[in-house]
Amino acid sequence: MMSSPILVSARVQATNRNTFVWVPLLVLGGATVLTLAVWWAVKAAGAEAQLFSGSVQAPFWYLLVVGAQTVALTFPFTQALSISRRDFWLGAMLNFSVFSILFGTLLWLLGIIERATGGWWMNGTMFAFPLKLEGGVTIPEAGSAWYLLLYALMAMMALSVGFAFGTVYKRFGPTGLTLAITGTVAALIVLFFLSVKLDWWPTLQAWFPVDRFAGNVAIITALVAGIGFLVSWALIRRVPA
Repeated sequence: MMSSPILVSARVQATNRNTFVWVPLLVLGGATVLTLAVWWAVKAAGAEAQLFSGSVQAPFWYLLVVGAQTVALTFPFTQALSISRRDFWLGAMLNFSVFSILFGTLLWLLGIIERATGGWWMNGTMFAFPLKLEGGVTIPEAGSAWYLLLYALMAMMALSVGFAFGTVYKRFGPTGLTLAITGTVAALIVLFFLSVKLDWWPTLQAWFPVDRFAGNVAIITALVAGIGFLVSWALIRRVPA
């Protein structure tokens, strides 16, 4: 029985398990172990305050690289196998979706363990932040299914953005990639400047009401991921093999 070309494309892209399995786990495990070591040292020094760490972001930066490598390393090989650009793109979407769900589930489970152990027995918070922000905005507590969704969407967003920049590189070369990254950063800086200069903060804050904070963050994350995928789809049809 012949396999679907989309599944063939997905399998080819997932051949190197280091990319989608071992390196993300290594980055996550390393960041977690280092954080716990720092926390232990702080507690050993007599500190009693609650501890926080943003080290959970570490693997998401690596996922940007994974998204870019999917185009740079596996696209030429799939073309040699006569896999169409459409099937290559859909295979990447399939891999990214499966990985994002599994990775989001892992981080969600670590948040549950964190809460069950009293913050890894050190009153620490790394995977789930049961905090109230200014204005009474509440972030879901550890164990909430919102964390599974948000972490999965964050993984998908990182992969899609990396994938989009990878297609820019394959289509326009190093110069085009440099200009794309510089332009993106410049646009974000201009947006921040205008937000301060024109006092857009009250309007932006209104987008995140107390009762819909997590849901709106999920929507915005999904939109960014969608933009990344649209950019990659627009360019992949013109990328040289």
